[in-house]
Amino acid sequence: MLVAIKNDSEKGLAWETERDEGPFTCPGCNREAVIKKGRKKSHHFAHKQKHDCTYGLGESDVHYKCKREIYEALLQHPSCTFCEMEKPLEGVRPDIYGVIRDTKVAIEVQKTIITPEDVRRRSRIYAQLDVHVFWFMPERPKPIKAEERVNSPHSFLCRPNSLEQAFNSMYGSRIYYWAGGLEFFVYHFKDVERLIPEYDLFDEEGETQCTVGGYYEKYKQIKYADGIPGETRHLTQDFAPAQKNRLSIWQATCEDWWR
Repeated sequence: MLVAIKNDSEKGLAWETERDEGPFTCPGCNREAVIKKGRKKSHHFAHKQKHDCTYGLGESDVHYKCKREIYEALLQHPSCTFCEMEKPLEGVRPDIYGVIRDTKVAIEVQKTIITPEDVRRRSRIYAQLDVHVFWFMPERPKPIKAEERVNSPHSFLCRPNSLEQAFNSMYGSRIYYWAGGLEFFVYHFKDVERLIPEYDLFDEEGETQCTVGGYYEKYKQIKYADGIPGETRHLTQDFAPAQKNRLSIWQATCEDWWR
């Protein structure tokens, strides 16, 4: 976790807080927390003793770096008039909450422990609060084969997980990956087909009974990740509020380049 309560009242950010500013408590369970200030990993807080609190669970060093960069960039951007990390709302606590061009936006970095059902549940709560949610992945998917490219260097074969598939559906066949700062890659998942070879089936006498195959079949898990060639989208300049399937989302304003 990047945020803890210090001195029983004040919120502290790990990279701005020193050890002598404690004691620290977890914002989720109010149990004692400690600050980690090593040289290899980003500074962060952790529970002093292990237990079942899920606050901050599943966050990697990539998450920490991503959240900090976005938070600090929004604080400096003139289009963002309010920004707070891990602000508690009614029933949800976004990684970053901001007001961008007079629109309330919840910025959520994907965690491996979250499920598509939990994403939908939390997204419905944000809609009820009139907050537009922006879900994204901190890293782009890995190509199945490093040398495999389709049409351009920005398209490749991959195996998106269930969350990536859910985000792609939520945002109108688009998914967002962090590119650094306030910039994001935008991708679209395309179905991939394979040719089932045609061959003959023979009876016991060696006579041809029938011919099978000779058609295309969609892969169930493999997709083409098709990105906007050579471009990223800026979170405050190239996005706008939108409504889709009764959800309030923060959506890139680019055209559907894959059509």
